[in-house]
Amino acid sequence: MDDWISGVGMGILFFGITVFSVVRRKAGTVVARSQYPALAQRLGLKWEPSSYKAGVGRLVGNYKGFHTTVDPDDQRRIYLKFRSGPAVSLHSYAHNKRPMGAQRSFRPESRVLSSLFKTAHASDELIERMNQDEQLSALLKPLKFQRELKTLSVTESGIVAVFDYGNPPYIPASVVEDVLPRLASLGRVFESAES
Repeated sequence: MDDWISGVGMGILFFGITVFSVVRRKAGTVVARSQYPALAQRLGLKWEPSSYKAGVGRLVGNYKGFHTTVDPDDQRRIYLKFRSGPAVSLHSYAHNKRPMGAQRSFRPESRVLSSLFKTAHASDELIERMNQDEQLSALLKPLKFQRELKTLSVTESGIVAVFDYGNPPYIPASVVEDVLPRLASLGRVFESAES
C-alpha cells in the first residue's frame, strides 16, 4: 500500500513539473510579445506583428549599419546582413566544408573565440583583424554561456544566431537587447575591413 501511495505521489510531482514547464514557456511568449514594440523603439528598429495567433512578431531595420532581422517566430534567429560579403566562414559547430577562394583554415588566438567557433575560415586580412581585436573576446564571452544559443555563424552574407527557447517559439527581449550589440561589434570586425 505504501508503494502505491509513493508511486501516486511521484506521478503527481512529475505531472506538476510538466504543467509548470508548459505554463512557463507560454508565459515567455506572452511577455516577449508585449515587450517587442518597446524594444523596437529602443533599438531603432521596426516591429512587425506576427501572422501567427501565438507569435511574437519580427524586428527589422538598420542597427548600427547592418540590416537586421530578429525573427523569433519562423526561424528563431537574429540576423545581421553584411553589405560587402567578406571572405569569412565561422561556425559554432564543426563544419567539414573546405575553405573557399581566398580563405584558409585557422584557429583564433583567443581561447574564447577558439572555443566559440569550432570551424574558422577567413582571408589573411580578416584573420589578422580578428586576432588583433582585444575587446572582441570580452564582448563575445557571455555567448559561450547562453545555453539557448544553438548556433552562431559568420559567413559572407552576415551573422546568424539561432536560439531555442522551446514551443511556442520566442526570444526574450532581454536576450535580444544583450546579444544584438555583441553581434554588431563582431560584424564591424569583418565589415569595416572590406568596405
